[in-house]
Amino acid sequence: MPETGVSLNALFSLRKGIMEEEFAFAFRAFYQHLHDVGFARGYHCLKRLPLAGFAHRLPDFDYQIIIEFADAETEGACYDYVRKNQEPVRSLHLAMNSKVAEGAQFYLTTSR
Repeated sequence: MPETGVSLNALFSLRKGIMEEEFAFAFRAFYQHLHDVGFARGYHCLKRLPLAGFAHRLPDFDYQIIIEFADAETEGACYDYVRKNQEPVRSLHLAMNSKVAEGAQFYLTTSR
């Protein structure tokens, strides 16, 4: 079965004093840049809701972001692009990450 896409998932909380709207503005700017340069093709921003009696083994987090890519090669190229830490993505990434508390978790998923 062909690969239908790859998603980068991030589980995180915001730093104390950071409003959700501040993070959302910074994230959208970061995402839009990744989209404009041809890497990302969609995203979802989710807020965790408590579920009594479940999820005891999950890390502590308040939000999940999913950034969608066409395939693993595109996601890998995007990762390399961000890791180079050059402008303009450097400032956009810093503006977003400066609002996130330590301990964020990242993982990749794909549909098969």
